[in-house]
Amino acid sequence: MAYAIWLCTVASAATGAGGLIVALCPGMSGRTLAFFQGFAAGVMTGISAFNMLPNSFASLSAEMGTLRAAACLSGLFICGWAVSVVLARISVPDGCGREENAMKSVCIITTMVIVMHNLPEGMLTAFSGYSDRSLGADMAFAVALHNIPEGVAVASSVMCVTSSRIRAVVHSFAAGMAELAGGAAALLLLHNFITPQLLNCVLAVISGIMVQVSVCQLIPGGVKLHSKSAVLCGIIAGAATIFLGILII
Repeated sequence: MAYAIWLCTVASAATGAGGLIVALCPGMSGRTLAFFQGFAAGVMTGISAFNMLPNSFASLSAEMGTLRAAACLSGLFICGWAVSVVLARISVPDGCGREENAMKSVCIITTMVIVMHNLPEGMLTAFSGYSDRSLGADMAFAVALHNIPEGVAVASSVMCVTSSRIRAVVHSFAAGMAELAGGAAALLLLHNFITPQLLNCVLAVISGIMVQVSVCQLIPGGVKLHSKSAVLCGIIAGAATIFLGILII
C-alpha cells in the first residue's frame, strides 16, 4: 500500500511542476497569457479526446456492448457539459465587472475540473500500484506526463486573474494533491465500493466539463487577451503535448 501511495505522490507533484513552468516564465505579456489559455484548452480537450473517452469506451463496451456504451458515454458527456454551464453561473463572485467575472469564472472552473479529474485518476493509479508494482509504475509515469500540462492549465488561469506567480504555483500544487487524496481514499476507505465501470462513467462526465470549459471559456478568454493566432498556437501545442505523451507510454 505504501508503494501505491508513493506513486500517487509522484504523479501529484507533476501537476505542481507544471505550475512552476508558468511561474518561471520570464515575461507574461498578453500574448503569452493568451497562448497559455489556448494551451490549457488544448490539454483538456486532448485528454478527453485521446485518453479519457477512448479508454472509458473500450472498458464499457466490453461490459455492455458497443451501442449501449456509446449511448451511455454520450449521455454522461452531455451531463458533464451541462454541469459546467451551471458551475460557470454559480462560481462567479459578485461585485465584479463582466470581464473580470468571466476571467474569475474560468480560473475557478479550470481548477475545479482538474481537481475532479485528478481524484478518479489517483484512484486508478493507486489500484494499479497496489495490484501490480510494474503496472503501477507505468501508470504513474503516464499520469505524471500529462499532469505537467494540467499544472500549466491551472497556473495560467490563476495568473490571468491574480498576476501572482506564487498563487499560480500554490493552486497547481493544490490541484495535484487531489491525485494523492483520490489514491489514499481508494485504498483506505472506498476500495469496496469503487469499480472500474464507475470510474469510467465519472471520467466521461469530467470530459464533458473539460470540453465545455475549453470551447466556451478558455478559448474566447484567450482571444480577448491578445489574438486568435496566439490561442491557436497554444491549442495545437497543448493537444500535441498530450498526444505525444500518450504515444510515448
